[in-house]
Amino acid sequence: MDSCCIYRFPKTDTIYFYKGDSKKGIFPGFVIAPFDLNDGIYTITDLYECNPTDISEILKSSNDASLTFPLPDLSTTEAAHHKIVKGIQNILNGDLSKKIIASKVIVKSGSIDLEKSFESLCESFPEAFIFLFYTPETGIWIGASPEILLNCENSILSTYALAGTRPACTIGNWDDKNIKEQAIVKNYIVDIFQSFGLTPSVSDTKTRKAGSIEHLLTEIISPLDASNNIVEILRALSPTPALSGYPKEMAMQAIKMLEDQPRGYYGGFIGPYKNAEDFNFFVNLRSIRIAAGRYCMHVGGGITALSDAKEEWIETERKAASIFSSLKLKN
Repeated sequence: MDSCCIYRFPKTDTIYFYKGDSKKGIFPGFVIAPFDLNDGIYTITDLYECNPTDISEILKSSNDASLTFPLPDLSTTEAAHHKIVKGIQNILNGDLSKKIIASKVIVKSGSIDLEKSFESLCESFPEAFIFLFYTPETGIWIGASPEILLNCENSILSTYALAGTRPACTIGNWDDKNIKEQAIVKNYIVDIFQSFGLTPSVSDTKTRKAGSIEHLLTEIISPLDASNNIVEILRALSPTPALSGYPKEMAMQAIKMLEDQPRGYYGGFIGPYKNAEDFNFFVNLRSIRIAAGRYCMHVGGGITALSDAKEEWIETERKAASIFSSLKLKN
């Protein structure tokens, strides 16, 4: 067994420890999908319940030689991030009518105490999906995702549109930019569900706290029937406009053109999968990649024609700080 995963669901205390073997594709087990699904989905299969010592042994012997996406060498500077934002806005004046996401890459040196960091993330983010996983293809990741991609239980699909960002406990109404960003995501998900013959129910939009920041959230649920193809629904949903932009294909092309580092598994989805009627997939967000005494975080932000480049930089700094403050380094 060459791979492992640990996870805790939102609003629970139970932590699951598993080891298994990595296999390309979606199978029963713990699924790890990249931002661009064409780059290859992996599953930790034949899961065997284990203990923290087993996990530590696998992580100690982890080998990064076969990583699908090498760890970046450098962080994105503020000047480079501003250039990406301006490049996006130039496109927004043309065919890309809504928005896309710019990502900032942060690379730091040091050894993370994974066990203590996992515990810290659980304490700091009670409403997040806390995870740690390793496969030879993906490397080591740890994080606290605030966002469901798609869940299914008792033949009921559930997800939510999560977008917009501001400091937690901000007084007053949300601004138009954030409201419009979140509405794009909500409408996209509803349209995808309807295109597969689903009948989604949509909740009122509310504010969801995630550590030191908060987002706008709308819950969306729909009955599932045997005629629905879950893999095709997942491919249509991921990445949502909150991670890529809208229109999706044009946004993905712009991301490849403007961003100097591939996103890899950041912005993809992860989680346990039993079968097509029983799974829990979360977006790989607020996460850290770890390799060879270094660690890396990708941070995204919604860009519109009205975005201020400096404010976008500050927003990504807040998102990064919300996770970095919970990491525990080894002495």
